[in-house]
Amino acid sequence: MNKQYDKYFPPDPGGSLSLKNTDVNDAAVIISAALEDSLDAGTALIKPVVTRSSEISVVKDGVAITYSANTAPFCDGGLFNPVPVENLIQNNTTATGWVGQVPTTGEDDIFAGSNALKFSDSSELATSLAVVDTVVVPSTDSYVWIGYVKKASAPVMVVPRFNLNFRLGTQLNYYCKFNPYTGEYALSGTPFEYVYVEDHGDWWLVCLMGSDTNNDNTSVRFGVNAAISSNISGGNDVSLTGDIIISHPMLIKADVFPGPIVIPTTGATAAITEQTIEWELTQAVKDFLSTAEGHATAIGALTCNFTSYMANGQLTSGSDGIIALRDTATDLFYVLRSGTPDQRPRSYDGTNFTEANITPDAGDQWNISIHWNSTAGTLSISINGPNVTDSGDSVAFDGAFVGLAKFKIGHHTETAWAIKNIRLVGMGGSALTPFKRVLHDADHVIHSTDMVVHTHPA
Repeated sequence: MNKQYDKYFPPDPGGSLSLKNTDVNDAAVIISAALEDSLDAGTALIKPVVTRSSEISVVKDGVAITYSANTAPFCDGGLFNPVPVENLIQNNTTATGWVGQVPTTGEDDIFAGSNALKFSDSSELATSLAVVDTVVVPSTDSYVWIGYVKKASAPVMVVPRFNLNFRLGTQLNYYCKFNPYTGEYALSGTPFEYVYVEDHGDWWLVCLMGSDTNNDNTSVRFGVNAAISSNISGGNDVSLTGDIIISHPMLIKADVFPGPIVIPTTGATAAITEQTIEWELTQAVKDFLSTAEGHATAIGALTCNFTSYMANGQLTSGSDGIIALRDTATDLFYVLRSGTPDQRPRSYDGTNFTEANITPDAGDQWNISIHWNSTAGTLSISINGPNVTDSGDSVAFDGAFVGLAKFKIGHHTETAWAIKNIRLVGMGGSALTPFKRVLHDADHVIHSTDMVVHTHPA
């Protein structure tokens, strides 16, 4: 960061999650929130409340990290917001429950431990398929298989095939051939509805979604052919032999991809629960969010980097609250799901909304900027990144965001996402110069779980 901005962002002295409580006094106010290390601990600390009743394991820098209940998890995309899901595979670190070509255990895994499963095909038989114990389910539901597949260190001459099988009715088989060296894949049988592959160092995160479109099957199971073809576009060859290593395979009932999670199981299903993170708002923040809070002007901006793990067309219409100031999803920053490929990042002041338009692929990342100015009477949003069809618009600002009880990250969300580099910048008075300079400080990247309010003279 340039030296001229050091007074706006003090150096990191260490410390805990905090919110520094201070007054505006006609000065610019900057809040840096919900990222990874501490900033200025300050005085009159107000700590955030993290609510999630389950522990969670999230992959960051190629390794799974386990966070206990009521602590904030982080992935490569920043602060991670999970969607509640349950792993239906009851043993994903042992051979228990697998039939057919049963895997062996003890391989290096995504946790830097030794609980990955090795699937081998050495029999040269057409029946060399490992199948996880049948999961009994209602019909019509969508299911996602997730696994961390060990990367091949060199080009491969044999590729595996993954199989999602809906059965005990009008059977459906979804197939995916996968190249563990390149991460490329090819679908056959009933094509998977959605496929998502993400690079995580020594591993590929592979997510495959299918549903019982016949509406009469009552169970689903997952299978692995360790060696099925010489390449992803080739025909099946039962004479081939080979191995594939998968860490902590998961089968979940969900309409969306759950992001870079891991749910270990040892004899029973396990689940991740809903999460929210919130801070009490100080008067300093309220002053630049609302003219009703004691100032003649409400001028400010919210900027962040946002990653969504939802693919086009997943889920029906609804709203995912990303950052809220009250108990509602439609607030300072949310994403409206239209039920079509179009998704609409929005900001809502309680009367008017401003929006952009995206058609996301899972894992897409955008820079978001929301600005409000009661003097000019404008509320606007802008977005840049992949698959943007409308970069944003400007509407009338009614002078106040409503509620102003808390600063909440994650409220009524049905999708997994990550957020980082959150900056809430405001002017409680009329001195605009430092406000503009801070907004233009594009080089500064914050990595902090702190929410710290800094004030400085105009």
